[in-house]
Amino acid sequence: MFSFDTAGATHTGKVRHNNEDSFVICQSNTPLAVVADGIGGHANGEVASLMCCNGMEENFKSSPPAVNISSKRAGKLLKKYVCDINSRIFERNKQEKHPLPMGSTLCAAMFFQEFIICANVGDSRLYFLENGKIRSVTRDHTVVHNGGHYLSRAMGVIPQVEPDIFTLVHPAADRYILMSDGVYNSLAEEKISLLLDKAATAQEAAESIIEQANKNGGVDNLTVIAVIRKNS
Repeated sequence: MFSFDTAGATHTGKVRHNNEDSFVICQSNTPLAVVADGIGGHANGEVASLMCCNGMEENFKSSPPAVNISSKRAGKLLKKYVCDINSRIFERNKQEKHPLPMGSTLCAAMFFQEFIICANVGDSRLYFLENGKIRSVTRDHTVVHNGGHYLSRAMGVIPQVEPDIFTLVHPAADRYILMSDGVYNSLAEEKISLLLDKAATAQEAAESIIEQANKNGGVDNLTVIAVIRKNS
């Protein structure tokens, strides 16, 4: 049997005036970790990211996964959570009729005994640590235009969203990290790998990565959730 040490941290960074990132950790035998990053420049980005996290927590607690659920059914359940929240944000956008509708990224992972299920919309990421190096599980939903990177998929801006669903089978790794783009744009993957690898606890990992990202410029809002799998 495994247990999961989970912890998160967030910071406005050194450039932004407000923090549009949100995160939530739902502690259980099957913990849920969620990072959301409100779309910069849009109305109420921080509201959209908070709706993502609060909604995921609500859905997880009201309809939790069964103890013996299969990875396929767990993926469908996580997708259901995400699509429900997308609809909530979209409906609120319709009501408020702002010219730039609010939106958010969302990266969520559920940690089971035999596998991990991840859902992703946007460019927040899930990594696992392998042989001292972090490896990305997710793929960014971005396009390049006029030298800039723009989201091609986000929560709440269209009626129906299609999250990418990923499955990792244990023992793929015992250390994982979810993060918003401000972290990996501020700190090299080699440094993130080192900090995650040497941390004694998930809290130490999350806090040290945020601290170093800020020291390295903190170019955007910074949010991290670290998860360390342990033998019970």
